[in-house]
Amino acid sequence: MELEIVERLCRRFPNHPAMKLGPGDDAAILELAGSSPEIVVSTDLLTEGVDFLLARMDPRKIGRKALAVNLSDLAAMAAEPLACVISVALPKSPLFPTKEDLAEVHPETSKILGSPEIPESGPQSQSPIFLPKGQIPGGNSVPLLMEFLCEGFLDAAEETARPVGETGQMQTLPIAIAGGDTNTWDGPLVLSVTVIGRTAGKPLCRNQAQPGDAIFVTGPLGGSLLRRQFEFVPRVQEMLSLNAAFTLHAGMDISDGLSLDLLRLCRQSRCSAELFPDQIPISSDAVRLSALKPEESAIYDWITPSMVSGTPLEHALGDGEDFEVLFTAPWEESVRILQNSLGIPVFRIGRILEKTGNESQIFSRIEGETPQLLPVRGFCH
Repeated sequence: MELEIVERLCRRFPNHPAMKLGPGDDAAILELAGSSPEIVVSTDLLTEGVDFLLARMDPRKIGRKALAVNLSDLAAMAAEPLACVISVALPKSPLFPTKEDLAEVHPETSKILGSPEIPESGPQSQSPIFLPKGQIPGGNSVPLLMEFLCEGFLDAAEETARPVGETGQMQTLPIAIAGGDTNTWDGPLVLSVTVIGRTAGKPLCRNQAQPGDAIFVTGPLGGSLLRRQFEFVPRVQEMLSLNAAFTLHAGMDISDGLSLDLLRLCRQSRCSAELFPDQIPISSDAVRLSALKPEESAIYDWITPSMVSGTPLEHALGDGEDFEVLFTAPWEESVRILQNSLGIPVFRIGRILEKTGNESQIFSRIEGETPQLLPVRGFCH
């Protein structure tokens, strides 16, 4: 539905001389008079009951995610964050966990099947972020809720500007929180964040993938439902460094699932793709999610059986909310990128193909076997 809405709106919106890249990508690119480099703008909306459960989770993680998902859009463009404005519609009668509530929670012990060698992204703190079912949260103050959300905004801003790789180089300062708006209403908590950045070299767009390109991702995929969707660190520093050091062609962040988002990139670039399933990095949470029994869980009881079903690979292909960056680069440069001296982990997971026929397609190819058409799945808005 989201794609149909965007396509309808794009047909109605007039062109503008300042708009170098408009709706349909991770961010818009504006070329204003006297602006060099170009300005990059993105916005996103998070809603209680869809993107988070306020009564069950740490509000700081909600604020953190609200800014981080937008910063991930800038990472996908290899753009440097400058500032953001944040608008919040606060419920008049909120109910949320306090720090004291969460301090009483003992982290749920669950057996993690397998022992992946791939390092996980994000802070991966073991402090509880969800309340068990049946525990009534103690927070009900609107100002206190806003304070917790602001702590999350600051966490996202500071973590995104951290040094990366073995060199410890930092490419940008924390994003400035420039303002916004707050209001209260009788509805749920809603957060809207708009980020403003600038290009640092050639921006990565979805329509620039070329046949023969290698396809990369910046980290493990799948299982974000458990907690990684609230703890990922946007790959801003990584993509700024990689884009400066290598020739990269196209990019987007993985928000709705690897297979679905790759198909969107292929449609924009008018090509197809093949994935190497045995090369896709799988998160330990994807393994854990495939074995989870929500009805036996005091923490993850809100996860439905349909969300759990599937193999770890299927979770990696379709769960979404990984917020790793999917990017393409010339195949002949792919070994250099894999072995980059920056100390940034990247994974080569496929290749861009010429499109045959009218529709872009995604294939699965295991060496020595016939390529198979891959069913595309992911989150549809």
